[in-house]
Amino acid sequence: MADHIPELPGQVFLRRFLEPNGITQKEAARRLGVSYPRMNEIVNGKRSVTPETALRLARFTNTRPEMWLNLQQAIDLWRARRAPGAAKILEVRPAMRAGAGDGSVDPRARARADRYRIARVFPLGEEPPDSPDDAESAADRLAMVEELTRLSWELASRGPR
Repeated sequence: MADHIPELPGQVFLRRFLEPNGITQKEAARRLGVSYPRMNEIVNGKRSVTPETALRLARFTNTRPEMWLNLQQAIDLWRARRAPGAAKILEVRPAMRAGAGDGSVDPRARARADRYRIARVFPLGEEPPDSPDDAESAADRLAMVEELTRLSWELASRGPR
């Protein structure tokens, strides 16, 4: 799993949409219907992209709002994994087979969890990536989910402490 910080949604907006088209942050803010300070904070990674902002960015850039939310989610998860309390998450035990008492994981629960993790990375109806960069990002996300899934089940198989 890569340990580099994911690309910030505001930087993607700046580098791939504003700069190539000669649009200033001030002009983009006006056209998006947001304040300049809000636009500047998004571009500089000091403000998160909300669902409403994702809708505005998607309309302005002729992209999908999910792209902007996925970019934001990637940075949020990256930060959460490095937060002071992140180590405590490893102490959370996966759902066990009801009544088994042997610490084994119900295969059906594992399959549901795997499907859920993959669905969070590639929502239903998501179109194929439009560019090689998007495809690489999608592949990175899937690889990260697969690695996290493998590690979580490895920890679960060790049984109770």
